[in-house]
Amino acid sequence: MLALTVLLLVTGWLCLDLAAAISLVALALGGILIVEEALAGSASGVEVAVASLLIIGEGR
Repeated sequence: MLALTVLLLVTGWLCLDLAAAISLVALALGGILIVEEALAGSASGVEVAVASLLIIGEGR
């Protein structure tokens, strides 16, 4: 799993955020992480603010 993730990130076949999301879903579906662990960092206020700014910035 780690090798596949590194391969996706290094080669650039997918954008970085999509490769990370796919890896996270694979870890959750594989039973390595429980759903609560997989989603624990995504509820942070800082992450929501940065994601919002990136979305707003693309709408110019």
